[in-house]
Amino acid sequence: MKRHLATRHMIDMQSPRRGDAQFSGDFMNEHFHSSVQFSADKLRYLLVRMAVDCKLPFQFIESVSFRSVVDYLRSCTPRKAVLPSSDTFCRQMLDMYEEKSLQIKAILRGQRWISYTADLWTSPWKVPYFAITAHWINDEWKKKEVIIAFNRAEDKHTGENIARMLVDTLRDMDLLKSFFTITTDNASNMLNITHKIQEAMMNSGISHSIHRMFCIGHVFNLAVQQILHAGINSEVNQNEESISESTSDKPLVKLRLCLTRIRFSHTDRDHLHEFCVRLGLPALQPTLDVKTRWNSTYDMIERALKMKAAIELTLASHPTCRLTDNDWRFLEKTMLVLKPFKTFTEENSGSQYATLNLVTASFVILREGLEKAVFDMGMLRSKDLHINISYQWTTSSVNDELLSIAARSS
Repeated sequence: MKRHLATRHMIDMQSPRRGDAQFSGDFMNEHFHSSVQFSADKLRYLLVRMAVDCKLPFQFIESVSFRSVVDYLRSCTPRKAVLPSSDTFCRQMLDMYEEKSLQIKAILRGQRWISYTADLWTSPWKVPYFAITAHWINDEWKKKEVIIAFNRAEDKHTGENIARMLVDTLRDMDLLKSFFTITTDNASNMLNITHKIQEAMMNSGISHSIHRMFCIGHVFNLAVQQILHAGINSEVNQNEESISESTSDKPLVKLRLCLTRIRFSHTDRDHLHEFCVRLGLPALQPTLDVKTRWNSTYDMIERALKMKAAIELTLASHPTCRLTDNDWRFLEKTMLVLKPFKTFTEENSGSQYATLNLVTASFVILREGLEKAVFDMGMLRSKDLHINISYQWTTSSVNDELLSIAARSS
């Protein structure tokens, strides 16, 4: 640590910086005794905020190192702040959560229309979660959003159960009357969610219609997966262990095999880092693509190309796991095909600006770009690419929803 501070930040731990010698009782007394009135409530609030912002466990409040810091600060001040136990701290955090929840409910109940995004997924520990985010425009015409639910999904992930969880949450918060649109992915369990939501709302005495918007990022990802599967014949494998056991002459599959070998070998990882440093390349860890992680295939290829020379040197001792010059050229072309999808996914995923107006334009530009592409390395022809992206678009019925929402909001 001392060496890091000295070389990176020019801080000599042996000789305090100018003014540091005064950071003692005099400084604390001046700033905390004369100008700041100690408040136990303020201290609890700051501790809870720190725990939330830093994602700390409740037990941190009782750790020896943290209390040593506080004990030092207390010794420099005339007042003695008492820290709560972890149990008390947990109760204080729950009290603050309830207080903030009431404030958020009051704000949301004052909105005429609220749109929602909902998603259901399984954590790496095989625990399913369901999250709902509310989106609205405030009186100052600023876009606002807040997570209103993040719960464990106990029942089967059917459209009916998802609709019930969503409606139950909005009913409990008295927000059904302002329900405007719902945005979800294109998973099969989401296909009939609008009808199920409408039924659940009618059972609650709410009869106005709602609109379901398809997540355009998910539409783009489905098109990419179709290209990888049918065009490049290199579909993403969900199981990293099965990747290491497979063989293929496809450049994209070979890249996954090479990167998996490096990721599984501590020696290869060290060699890769050493070669990157020697060659002046970014010393990054190789990444693998994941079928459900948007743009991950593009990111995997882009990072591999940045470390190409280091990867080749690392794999020099593995003659059965090598990438040829033709393989690298194919990967470069593949990245060019996938780059527009990454660009438009990021542009259409903004949270601080409106994106609905970008959807149709993004699709048209993307389609025109793919129509002009000519691939000669066993990949799909531009006509087939156009068919794939057009299929994902038309099955989402995006245009119909846009017209319907525009008519209602006018």
